[in-house]
Amino acid sequence: MNRKISVLLLVLFFAAGFVVYGTQAEGKKAGDNTLKGTVQDASGQAIENAAVYLIPSADVEEMAKTSIEIKRDSKNDEPLEDNLAANKDKYQKGATDKKGNFKISNVADGKYFIYVEPADKNYLPGGDKSTKAVSTAEFKGKPVKILLSGNIPADATFVGTSKCLMCHKAYASEKKTLHKLGIRVAGKDSKLQDSSRFPDFDKGLKKLTAGSKLYVYGYDKKRSFDKYMISEKAPSDPASVSFTATFFKDSDGKIKFKTENMKDTSDPARTYTVEMTYGGGLYKQRYLYRVGKNLFPFVQYNPEGNDGYGDRTRMVFRDYHGDWLYNEQTKKLADPPLAKSFDKECASCHYTGYTLKHLESGEYIAGAVNDPNGEFDIDGDGIPNELNIGCETCHGPGSAHVKAPKGKKASMIVSPGKLAAERSSVICGQCHSRPQGNLKNDQPVNKDNKMMIPGTSRNDYLTNYTLREDAAKGAYWPDGIHSKAHHQQYTDF
Repeated sequence: MNRKISVLLLVLFFAAGFVVYGTQAEGKKAGDNTLKGTVQDASGQAIENAAVYLIPSADVEEMAKTSIEIKRDSKNDEPLEDNLAANKDKYQKGATDKKGNFKISNVADGKYFIYVEPADKNYLPGGDKSTKAVSTAEFKGKPVKILLSGNIPADATFVGTSKCLMCHKAYASEKKTLHKLGIRVAGKDSKLQDSSRFPDFDKGLKKLTAGSKLYVYGYDKKRSFDKYMISEKAPSDPASVSFTATFFKDSDGKIKFKTENMKDTSDPARTYTVEMTYGGGLYKQRYLYRVGKNLFPFVQYNPEGNDGYGDRTRMVFRDYHGDWLYNEQTKKLADPPLAKSFDKECASCHYTGYTLKHLESGEYIAGAVNDPNGEFDIDGDGIPNELNIGCETCHGPGSAHVKAPKGKKASMIVSPGKLAAERSSVICGQCHSRPQGNLKNDQPVNKDNKMMIPGTSRNDYLTNYTLREDAAKGAYWPDGIHSKAHHQQYTDF
């Protein structure tokens, strides 16, 4: 979907923070300022034959005033790369020698983004000095050291966060982040998770397993995933109840729920096992139950909910595809459709090293990188998998980085902080804009059902990983600008 947005200030977001561009206009005449310095990677390797460009901040500011059309091959949605593409022959530049040294003379007074375009494909464009405009007064007479991000070799594979933390122990705190706590075995942290910051994380799960019986009623076929209302209290009109779902902890220690048909008591009850929870640290928690080889979500607990509101979206329990468990035409209980599994519809934005297989049975089986400390053996190979956002989601598959000698390690991994903002922000944006991927759902995967490798340009991402570049029309409020649906922060900014 193409959507025009009037933008006065373009702010690009990445996990490390916000990037704000300079505002001072550049002079038009050549000056006596000189920019000199070196380009290298974090391992100290000099990067030869790299072009170092000065992109005037005034050009970026001017572009920010234009209407951005969210589509592939847009000319103004990547401020640095698009400006460079249009003005490469006009912008001042220097080239690095064998030692990575460069020099740009006669620079006019003003503010510039220092942007590096490497010739060596082992590195990505941008550099750690490309995220903030600097004035000529700031760099005059002061050599600048520019660090570039490495690139992921084509044959690199995922190794899992446990392997990363063997060397990068200082980042173990990621175990406490909500990105790492999204998918959990019901009521249990993995060794890569620490939910101690959120004492009420499983408040909803505990409420359910205490023996909650949920009445599923008030079917409205016009709604999306919440066609029913759900309450622990029977509604005043018993005829409006389609089925009930009773949660309990079974003698085998597993959490289960039983569905019972309230319109046809001769219809046999069905029992499902809740294997995992989805969320819980912030404002909602859903419950993933197994059917065959797949997981499906059912019921959303809202910790701030109140049945007194009457609005089904704000009640304590909100329906999440109860329509998959009951057929309103036949008035019979049902099992969920195989093509709507969590594996196919949701997992790509959660699992590290996501893969997907479509079996002859119609099932879609998701996979993730093997990690001995992972949450669950999702693919049945006997080794747990990492089912949440891990190090490699933002840094890329790490096998080549792990095997490389010390002097080459930086060139084998992506460092988002050393990318231009448009490349670093799309790492988050791929899952925080709700596009339509090649599976024709919200998952931004390519034709091989793979997620984007970090460091990919925004345009390459839109071209190869989306069929619809942004959220659907119904995901916005009537103004067509502000998001109504969740996880669309990239679009909003």
